[in-house]
Amino acid sequence: MTENEERKNEFVGKSIEEATAAAVLELGLPAEQLAIEVLEDPGALASLFGKRARIRVTPPQVPAANGAGFDPAAALCAIAAAIVPEATVRTAEDDQHLTLEIVGDGSGIFIGRKGATLEALQFIVERMAQKQGWTGKRLVVESERYRQRHADAICEKARQLAERVRDEGRPQFTEMLCASDRRLVHSTVKEVRGVTTHSQGEGEMKRVQIMAEGQAERRDNRGRGRAPSAPRSTEQ
Repeated sequence: MTENEERKNEFVGKSIEEATAAAVLELGLPAEQLAIEVLEDPGALASLFGKRARIRVTPPQVPAANGAGFDPAAALCAIAAAIVPEATVRTAEDDQHLTLEIVGDGSGIFIGRKGATLEALQFIVERMAQKQGWTGKRLVVESERYRQRHADAICEKARQLAERVRDEGRPQFTEMLCASDRRLVHSTVKEVRGVTTHSQGEGEMKRVQIMAEGQAERRDNRGRGRAPSAPRSTEQ
């Protein structure tokens, strides 16, 4: 190995665990597949003196084909343990998804504001899997049942708005939602008789208008015979 190659495979962090997590992220391999040589380990007081842990990593010479040797749970666990050392990852799967649930200290640190940290972790794991040619099920990163609780809250709010439209006859609007949340609203409102939905807005984030079916028909009739306008969302 040349001097440049050695430096390329060196990683630093506030601790050995953090440096290892950086290596896992950069190389797209779980820690179990890496040969790790500790070059510097300043210990627990390193940050007080501006010192950093430094490791040298030797990846396997022949990567497994088609992602067969990639363990997404182990990769995610290495990242999570750099944040909360006691964190573990347990898996569950159905016909289409492999769910990687981070079990931490219950503080919500892996979730973040409105699930932003959870989405970032999922993006990282997906990129790592892509680099390794992962051909398994779609990966879903979860923590403290956040995704299920969030979906339940979206569906409950959609039902409440739909029932208000049915009872009061006035259209209602959701807050700005991402595509997956809008799909939940559309599918939930379909269960309420006499009420329909329509997405409004441009870009990734849109509102969903919930209205009585008669109101939707009148709106469509008003639009007939007019010059074509910007295409409206067909997401239902």
